[in-house]
Amino acid sequence: MPFLFNLPLRRVTKIVIFRAHMLLLFFILFSCKKKQTSEATSEVSSRNTQSTQTLKFLSYAVRDVPPSVQEVQSFLSGQNNLEAIIKEWLKSKEHQNKVKRYFKDLLGVALPSGHVLGGTRLKKNSVGAYRLALKPDCTAQEVVQKEAWWLKPKETAPFCATSVSNRFFANDNASFCLFTVRDDGTFLDECGCGPKQLFCVPDEIYAQKLERALRDEIPERGLFSYENNLSWHEFLAGDFFYGNKFLYFYYSYAQGKMFYDAAALEKVTSTLDSFEEGEQKRIQFPDGGPRRGVVTAPSFLFWYNNMRARTRALVQTLLCKDVDGSLNSAGIQRFVNPSLTDADRAHGEKAGCASCHYGMDNIGSAFLRYDQAGSFAWYFPPQNLPSEKAFAFGEEGEGPAFVTKGFIEKGPTFSQCMAKTAWKTFSGLSWEAVPEDAQKQFAEAASVGPQSLIQAILLSQEIQRSP
Repeated sequence: MPFLFNLPLRRVTKIVIFRAHMLLLFFILFSCKKKQTSEATSEVSSRNTQSTQTLKFLSYAVRDVPPSVQEVQSFLSGQNNLEAIIKEWLKSKEHQNKVKRYFKDLLGVALPSGHVLGGTRLKKNSVGAYRLALKPDCTAQEVVQKEAWWLKPKETAPFCATSVSNRFFANDNASFCLFTVRDDGTFLDECGCGPKQLFCVPDEIYAQKLERALRDEIPERGLFSYENNLSWHEFLAGDFFYGNKFLYFYYSYAQGKMFYDAAALEKVTSTLDSFEEGEQKRIQFPDGGPRRGVVTAPSFLFWYNNMRARTRALVQTLLCKDVDGSLNSAGIQRFVNPSLTDADRAHGEKAGCASCHYGMDNIGSAFLRYDQAGSFAWYFPPQNLPSEKAFAFGEEGEGPAFVTKGFIEKGPTFSQCMAKTAWKTFSGLSWEAVPEDAQKQFAEAASVGPQSLIQAILLSQEIQRSP
C-alpha cells in the first residue's frame, strides 16, 4: 500500500481502522452463517433420525420386518408419505403373516403333537408298501397298487393286499368294517382301509400335513376373514369350512357320517379329489354334525376340552375378563340344558358357586355335542344326542353359533376388548396410554370386523405418534 505514505497520518489511521472494522464484521457474519448452517444441518439430521425411527416402528407394527433402504430414502425425500407407504405394506406377504400370528394368539390354541384320535395309522414295510399294524405283512410279490385319498386323482401307491379293501360294512348290522375285529384283536380278513383308503392315514401324512392343517386352521381362517372383510361372527361361527385337503379329511373323519352312509362317503371322496396341491378352499362342511367356524374347530375343542374351559376361553378372549357373576346379568337361577350331568348340577348349584355357574354353565352347555377329541358326537344315536340348549346374555337358544352371536352383539366389553387386543398386538404398546377418543374410534372400527379394526389402528395418527 505505497499510496498511504503520501497521505496525512490522521487519514491513514482512519483508513486502517475502517478496514479493520470491515474485516471484523466479515468475520462475525461468516461465523454466524457457519453457525446457522451447522444448526440447520443438525436440525435436519435430528428430524431425519426421528422420521426413520417412526418408519421403522411402523414397519414392525405392520409386518414384523424393518423398512428397506429404498423405503427410507423414498420417505425422507418426500416421494411417499406415511399413509401411502403403510397401504403398500398392507399388501405384503409379511403383513399376511403378522395377521395370521394375531389370530393364532387370539385364542391361545397350542395343539400338541399326536393328539388326533381315530384313523388307523399306516406304516411302510421293508419293501416300501403301506400296511396296517394289525394285519399280516407282505412280500414284494403280494403288493398291490391302489388309489388313496391323499394322492392326486388316478395316482396310486403300493399297499399290502391284506390292508386294503373296498368293503364298506363288515356285516348286515352295518358295523363299520375297519373297527370290526376278531376276539384275538386282529381285523377280519375282508376289512381294510376302505374305498380310496379313506379310513387310514399314513404316518408321514399324519405328522407332516394332517396335524399342521389342524394347527393352522384358526390363523388361516382369520387371514381369509381379514382379506375378505368378513364379520367377527363369520370368522368365529360362520357356517362354512375353510382349509386344505388334509383338514377336510379330518373333519370328514370326525363328523363320522361317511362311516355308515355310502352317499356321504362318495361325496367326501369327490371333494378331496377336487383340491389342488396346497389349495385352501371355502366350501361347505362335510355331512354330519353341525360345525360353526372357530368355536367348533377341532383344535379349539381339543385344547379347551370341556364346556367350562370353552366358556372361559371365550370370555377371556372376547370380553378381556375372567368368568364371574356378571355373565348372569339376567339373574337366571336354573340350568336350561337337560343333558347336564348330576355332578355338574350338584357343583353348579352350590351356594358359593352358583353366582358364576348359572352364567358359565348355561353358556357352555351349547358345546355338549362336541367331545374332548374335537369330534362331533356322531356315535350317539340321534335320539340320544346331548341337548345343545343354552342361555346367554339374557336370551335362550341352542348351539355354539347362538352363544357366539351373544358375545359379539351383547357382550358388554366385546368391541373394547377386540380393540385393546389388536392395539397391543400390532403396536406392542400399552392400551392405557391411548387417549380415550382414540380408544372409542378403535372400538367402533372393531364392531364392524377384523379388517376394519386392524387397518384403523395401522393407519391412525395415534400409532404414527407413538414411537
